[in-house]
Amino acid sequence: MKNLIPFFAILAIATSCSNEQITPTNPIINLMNLKVGNYWVYDWYEIDITNGNTTNLKKRDSTIIEKDTVINGRTCFIKKGNYYGNKQMTRQIIFDSINSIYTFPDKEVILTLDKTSIVAKNFGFKENPIAIGYYSLDDNRVSIQVPAGNFQSINFRGRIEPQQPDYLYGIRYNDNYYADNVGLTKIRTQFYSLPNDLEMRLAKYGSIK
Repeated sequence: MKNLIPFFAILAIATSCSNEQITPTNPIINLMNLKVGNYWVYDWYEIDITNGNTTNLKKRDSTIIEKDTVINGRTCFIKKGNYYGNKQMTRQIIFDSINSIYTFPDKEVILTLDKTSIVAKNFGFKENPIAIGYYSLDDNRVSIQVPAGNFQSINFRGRIEPQQPDYLYGIRYNDNYYADNVGLTKIRTQFYSLPNDLEMRLAKYGSIK
């Protein structure tokens, strides 16, 4: 439904593929914290934009990197989980290349460490989007406080520009925060036709290995 289209750079559930060597010195891998057995748990909140009041929506997401494998000659991690409290587990394929993470096979950028790049993403119908997001990296570390702790995080931020002249809420912003050796710490987003902000906050993380 058009009024339930959320603005975010990528779902938190993913499968990662790479033909590059994965080492502790790979910064994009460190930010995604891609290692077999790693898991993350997130809770969703709604923020009233008129007064800043926060409501726990009682929606919980969890993801885990189940295993690594090889697909088309690429070393891959398989990571599965749910999103926005849905019970259904979903998967995607992503790969890293030249300090960026892409989806496979459509090669949409999830995260890039290239500060010169501006990544466009259509929301709604591809040929007639209701909004276009322009994403770029802000690599200034900011302190992000979530239930799991306080993390110095970079922000892959989207400026969401509506394509409908009668849209009520103007330009909006989608923030995607990542911390080294932690992964995604927080998302701040919105639904297209609703005024308030939504936040997905890291509740806990760790490894079963």
